[in-house]
Amino acid sequence: MKTDPMRPSDEEYTLPPTEALLAGTLALMTGCAQHTGPVRQRELMVGKVVSNLTELSQHPALSAPMRLLLDRKSTRLNSSHTDISRM
Repeated sequence: MKTDPMRPSDEEYTLPPTEALLAGTLALMTGCAQHTGPVRQRELMVGKVVSNLTELSQHPALSAPMRLLLDRKSTRLNSSHTDISRM
């Protein structure tokens, strides 16, 4: 049985790959903000967010302003992530 992508059941969505990566990154960022566990787990999550944002910032399907925004966010997060992990 085929489901309508515009009528997702529960948390199941059908998205184009770029949008799926962006949605996953936003979910991971939410997880980072709400994380109360070991610092190392948060560091790993932030590292993945930086990796995803970097990949998205180079994606040709996104507009130049969006790629620039994602690149700046990735750079900022990477910088703060590096500062935190040195403590």
